[in-house]
Amino acid sequence: MAPFVCFSHLTNLFFSISPEEYYQPWQDEIWGCVNYIKGMTYETVMSMPVYKRKYWILKHNMEQQQQQEEYENSKNGGRTSSIGGSAINSYAALEQRNGK
Repeated sequence: MAPFVCFSHLTNLFFSISPEEYYQPWQDEIWGCVNYIKGMTYETVMSMPVYKRKYWILKHNMEQQQQQEEYENSKNGGRTSSIGGSAINSYAALEQRNGK
């Protein structure tokens, strides 16, 4: 399962864009939360503040990354990666800020 991206990072730019520019990414974020995160209902996602949705999305992405690493390690005969957890978290945060 692929990670998905938070649409809003609560910057001044967020408050200055038109509804057409953020509506589709917002809908994609809601769809991703409901479909990929276990136990999330539409009502739960809609009542959740943006910062909490972002937290859940980042947690989901980290979990998916860990599962992918475990799969790759088992596929490669148990060989481990030389990249540490903090480097992966920094990269994930960078990708989240980049938006795509």
